[in-house]
Amino acid sequence: MKILNSAMLPVMLVASLTKVCVGQCVQGWNAMPGIAGGTTSLDSMTWWDPDGAGPLPALFIAGGAFTTAGGVPCSNIAAWDGSAWAPLGLGMDGDVESLAVLPNGELVAAGVFTQAGGVPCANIAAWNGTAWHALGAGFDNVIYALTTTHAGDLIAGGFFTHSGATTLNRVALWDGTSWHAMSTGTTGGVYALATLPSGDVVAGGLFNTASGKQVRNVARWDGTTWNAMGGGANASVLALGVTAAGDLVAGGQFTFIGSSAASRVARYSGGTWSPMGLGLNAQPLVFTNMPNGDLVAGGHFWFSGVTSMPKVARWDGSVWNPMGLGMDQYVFSLLVTPTGDLLAGGGFSTADGLPADKLAIWHECALCPSDFDGDGFVTGDDFDAYVAAFEAGDIASDFDHDGFVTGDDFDAYVVAFEAGC
Repeated sequence: MKILNSAMLPVMLVASLTKVCVGQCVQGWNAMPGIAGGTTSLDSMTWWDPDGAGPLPALFIAGGAFTTAGGVPCSNIAAWDGSAWAPLGLGMDGDVESLAVLPNGELVAAGVFTQAGGVPCANIAAWNGTAWHALGAGFDNVIYALTTTHAGDLIAGGFFTHSGATTLNRVALWDGTSWHAMSTGTTGGVYALATLPSGDVVAGGLFNTASGKQVRNVARWDGTTWNAMGGGANASVLALGVTAAGDLVAGGQFTFIGSSAASRVARYSGGTWSPMGLGLNAQPLVFTNMPNGDLVAGGHFWFSGVTSMPKVARWDGSVWNPMGLGMDQYVFSLLVTPTGDLLAGGGFSTADGLPADKLAIWHECALCPSDFDGDGFVTGDDFDAYVAAFEAGDIASDFDHDGFVTGDDFDAYVVAFEAGC
C-alpha cells in the first residue's frame, strides 16, 4: 500500500483493519501484527527517528519479552516502519522494560539483560542507528523506568545499587558521559519516573525514604535532593504521568495518599493529593494523554466503581470511562500516534473481544478528516473512497459541511488529503 505523504509513515501501523466504514468513523480497538514467542509481553514503546531532522520518518519501537515480531526474529526489541517489523541488530538477551531517546538522537533501552547486539551491556544500552553500545558500566540490577530532564540528562530508576564501583541506590543520572548518584537515592525499588513541567523529576516505587527523608513511596527531585510530596502513599506507586494541564498523576497499589482516600490512582496539584473519581479496583501501570487532553490509564484493573473497564480507562476530567471492551489481560505500555490514535501493548490476547496479540491500536474519531474510510490511516484507498462518494452525490462527501455536494468539497478534500493529518 503506497503512502502518499512520507510524514505519515509512523501511523501506517497495519495494512488492513477489521473495522472499515466508508464515510463514517468507527471508534474502537483493532489488532496489529503481533508480538510473539517466549514469555511474551510488550512492555515499552516509543517513536524514534533514525536520522533526526533528515528525510527518514520516525519508526515505532517496541520492547518487552518476545522472540518474534510479526513472524520476524526480533530479540526483545523491534522496529515497525509502517509495513513490516525489523530487528534492531541482535537485540537483547533479556527483557526490555523501558525506552527513551537522548538529545543526540540515540535510542536507549533498559531492563534486565547482560548483552545488547552481542556487546556486554549491563541492563542498559544505546542504539546509534547501526549498533548497540554500553552506557558506562551499566547497573547491577534491573531498570524499570527512564525519563529525560529538560536539560537533556537521562535518569534511570530500578532496583540497582551500583554502576561499576559507584554507589547509586536505585536512581541515577547520566550526563552524556557518566552515571551520577542523586543524593543518597532511595531505600527501595523505583518503578516509575516522570519529569514535571517545572523540570523537577518525580520517582515512584516501594521505598520509605529518599535522601534520608521520609517520603513514603513517592518523592520529588529538585536538582539537589529528594523531597516528600504531601505525605506520600500507603502502598507502592507503580506508574506516574503528567496531565495536559501539568498536574502529576500517580497509580499503584495504594488506597490512601497524602490526606485522602484514593483507590489506586490520584492527582497531585498545588501541593495536595486528591482522588480521581471512584478510582480503579487494581493498579494502573501506565498513563498517557490523548490529543483532546483526556488521560488514559492502562494496567491490571477491571472496574472503576461498578463500571466495567477492562485494563484500560479514560479520564475526562470528572469520571473514568471505558474504551470499548478493553483487553483480556494487562496493559503495560501506551503511546499516541501522530494522528491521535492510541497504541496499547501488554500481555493481552484480545482487544474489543477480537484477537490482538499483545499489541492493539485504538482508532480515535474526528481527528483526521482526510482518513475518509475511517481505518486510521491516510492512503490512496481514502482518495478512491472519497471520489466514489462524491461522484455518487453521497452527502458523506460534503467535506465543507455546508449541506451541499459541490466542487468546493472536492477541492477541500484534495487539500486535506495532500496535507495528511
